Amino acid sequence: MMLSPDLLDRRALALLALVDPFGRPLQGPALLSGEGLRSVAKPGGRWAILACKGLEAHVVAFAAPPASPAVGSVACAIDIRPADSGLSPRRAVVPLPRDPDPAHKGEDDSLFAPVRITLLPSPRCAVPATSAAVRVTVRKRNDGRRVANALVRVASDNGQFAAQSVTDAAGEALVIMPDFPLSFTGGGGSVSDALPAKVTAVADPASAVLVDDADATAALAGAAGQSSGWPDPDALAAAFPVPATGAAGVLLSTRAVAATEVEWRAS
Repeated sequence: MMLSPDLLDRRALALLALVDPFGRPLQGPALLSGEGLRSVAKPGGRWAILACKGLEAHVVAFAAPPASPAVGSVACAIDIRPADSGLSPRRAVVPLPRDPDPAHKGEDDSLFAPVRITLLPSPRCAVPATSAAVRVTVRKRNDGRRVANALVRVASDNGQFAAQSVTDAAGEALVIMPDFPLSFTGGGGSVSDALPAKVTAVADPASAVLVDDADATAALAGAAGQSSGWPDPDALAAAFPVPATGAAGVLLSTRAVAATEVEWRAS
C-alpha cells in the first residue's frame, strides 16, 4: 500500500538551495510563486521546481527531456517570500531547462547541481556579535523621499569586505558582513576595531517606489500582504554599476551597528 503519494511520473526542472545571509540553509517555510510555477519543499532549505511557463512539455516527459527549448533559454522568474521576517523577500531568475546530461553534472547549469539563491537580511534581521552591519535609509536626491526596492552596497575602503541588501517598503535596508574581524592593525602597528567603508545605492526607475516619511509605516503594512513583485538583487547588481558619486562613509565594526542615509539619483 502506498503510504504517501509521490510524483513518480514527472520531470523535475531544477533544485533550488535557499540560504540565509550567513550561507546557512534556510530554516522554516517559504512561499515560492511565479507564472505557471509548481514547486515542492525538500529538506535542508531546498525546493524542487516541477513546472513553469514555457516548459509545459517537460512536465510529462519522464523518459527523456524534449529537444526544445534549448538549455537555459527560458528565464523562470520566481518570487520568494520566506516566513522568517528577518529575511527580505526577493525575486530570482533561474535559466531553464537545466542540462540533463549526467556527463555534465559538474557544470553550473547541470540539472544535478542545485541553484543557490541567497536571501538577504531585512531590517529586522538579528545581527550576530561576530558580524559588522550598517542600517541604511535611501532617499531620492532633491526631494528626500524614501526609495523602496533599491540595492544597497557596502564596501570597505581596503577592498577586503563587501555585502549588499535591498530596501524594504519604507526605503530602509540592513547590510550585514558575517565573520568580521574584531580588530585591525594599521600603519605603525596601531590597532583599531573599526574599518572605513562606503555605502552606495542604485535602483531601477521602473520598479523604485518613492515614499514620504509620513507614509513609511503604512507602506510597511501594505507590503505585509504582498506576494510578488519584489526586486531581484542579482539583476540590479548586474544592470547598475556602483555610482561614481553620492557614497556615504561609515565605520564597520562588530562593536556597533553603523547607520547612515544615502542618496539615489534617478537617471
